[in-house]
Amino acid sequence: LLTSRRLGGEPLAYVVGIKEFWSLPFKVTSDTLIPRPDSELLIETLLCLHAKDSPLRILDIGTGSGCLLVAALTEFPSACGVAIDISPAALAVAQTNASTHDVASRATFVEQDMRRFDNISHWSTPPPFDIVLCNPPYISVDEIPHMDTDGRFLSFLVAYEPHEALFAAQDGLALYSDLRHPLLHRLLRSGGHVMFEVGFRQAQRVCDMYLSASFQRSNTLDQVIFQDIQGIDRVVVLQSPTHSKDFVQK
Repeated sequence: LLTSRRLGGEPLAYVVGIKEFWSLPFKVTSDTLIPRPDSELLIETLLCLHAKDSPLRILDIGTGSGCLLVAALTEFPSACGVAIDISPAALAVAQTNASTHDVASRATFVEQDMRRFDNISHWSTPPPFDIVLCNPPYISVDEIPHMDTDGRFLSFLVAYEPHEALFAAQDGLALYSDLRHPLLHRLLRSGGHVMFEVGFRQAQRVCDMYLSASFQRSNTLDQVIFQDIQGIDRVVVLQSPTHSKDFVQK
């Protein structure tokens, strides 16, 4: 059966139910994206931002398998965090992974639409956060009709991975746009950092979008855009304004 699933094109991670990320094994199912090595750049960059003994409050938006928050908590033993996802099935997987790696006592998993942040004061670790990690859907919905079915990479994405975690409107930038206001006014502390994974040729557009919305370059890092191992712009890091601001909790 396993062989037939692989011969049928199903990704190996789904067949065996495990994918390594940050040198840790993570349970994955068809309800979650398969963690990618490129996403480890978010954790690498976070380690450049803060000392490992920092008591960080971390929010992971669109957690999927939970790999980002879990990996972060293993590196920052004094940190705690909240991971949100719209999928209850994905959250169950993420909770399992947190338990597997002994960080469940410092992690909360919440069913939440990443476009709406109502009733967030009940979170066990409520805002504001020091760090927001986010790997949102960033493939343009306009790409779907052009994805072939001959077994290449994008075609198995369409066939097997959850579309709501892959595709977005506005050239793939819809969720980045939607998150500007809640990040600025509800989720990040003054001077906190948002760390995005971005798609091909999206980094500068995301930077411009946020810099025009009062975010600023980090006063800790010497750059805003970070490249993956293939030299592709993959992570954008921006800082919430360091001046005082009204914080709204709903």
